[in-house]
Amino acid sequence: MITGEAGAGKSVLARAFVAEFNRSRTEAEPVPVLLALGDWGRQEPFRDWVVRHLVRDYGSTFAHAAQLMDLGLVLPVLDGLDELDEPGVPLPESRAQQVLDALTGYRSGLEPVPVVLTCRTDLYDVLEASGRPMLDAARVEIDPVEAQEAVRFLAMRQDAVHREGAWRPVLDELRAHPQGVLARSLSTPWRLVAMATAYEQVNDPRELLGARTEQEITDRMFARFIHASVRAVDEEAGYSPERVHAWLHQLALRLQARGGGANTLVLPELARSPGALWARVLYVVTVGLLTLVTLRTFLPDAPQGSLGWGFVLLVVGITVMALMCLRPGGSVCCLMPLWACRRGAALYGR
Repeated sequence: MITGEAGAGKSVLARAFVAEFNRSRTEAEPVPVLLALGDWGRQEPFRDWVVRHLVRDYGSTFAHAAQLMDLGLVLPVLDGLDELDEPGVPLPESRAQQVLDALTGYRSGLEPVPVVLTCRTDLYDVLEASGRPMLDAARVEIDPVEAQEAVRFLAMRQDAVHREGAWRPVLDELRAHPQGVLARSLSTPWRLVAMATAYEQVNDPRELLGARTEQEITDRMFARFIHASVRAVDEEAGYSPERVHAWLHQLALRLQARGGGANTLVLPELARSPGALWARVLYVVTVGLLTLVTLRTFLPDAPQGSLGWGFVLLVVGITVMALMCLRPGGSVCCLMPLWACRRGAALYGR
């Protein structure tokens, strides 16, 4: 169990664990796979849910994914236990309690199967007090960022040093009032990094000193965040802050439409979304044109009549397959190339 306050870095720690474990694991150890809990349904067995994600997110076949799970070669890293329920849901009826019950009963023989799970501290405290926590689990609690650590982090940022006049009052405030509004607002890693990003190169961080509440500080930071981020990445890329804001807004709406505490976007799923129709059309047209150019190049002297219908049938076939692979509901292509199977096997250490 990884627990901490909202924004404490639970998801970041889970991702870091996956990266580090994959870097050092032996062939006999399972492969950690990060999974968002948002779409786990009440009636779906845990094993089947993980298998479904291995097929959807990593391109594995159903039989291969099921075999990996049955052999204990997958270590699920489950993020977002605290994002499953709306406020006010009774604990016995909550999805969070259902997840803990399912994980407690998920065993290999008599031994519990290893998993990693993230949850907010306050919710997991309630779940533990209810008498039905996840059994046989070690708990890692992420502490808040203390004011002196925030000062050290901000002072080390290269651009902050070059703007010492703008930053000195902010750092002095953190030192003088380690339990003040500003210090509490920067007590989580994501808020601290967001604040540094929003103000280190442009904007004046002293505007935060007049805020009376943590929410007011958050609003001021994120009013500056996108513009500062775009400027810091590449001013010549041609992506305006307005366009980036519009794209992020669309992604947020997509997550909201999925519901159920969803907090992760999967690229193959985005490619099959109804909003990506233009991309699918462009893909099909490009494939068709490239096919025609290729045949023309390699068969320049062939009689026009004999090749005419061949061109048409080939382009139609490629177009149909492209649409099947990229339609919103997705499709399982029966002609999956051998390299894809090998790639899936290598991904899971088989």
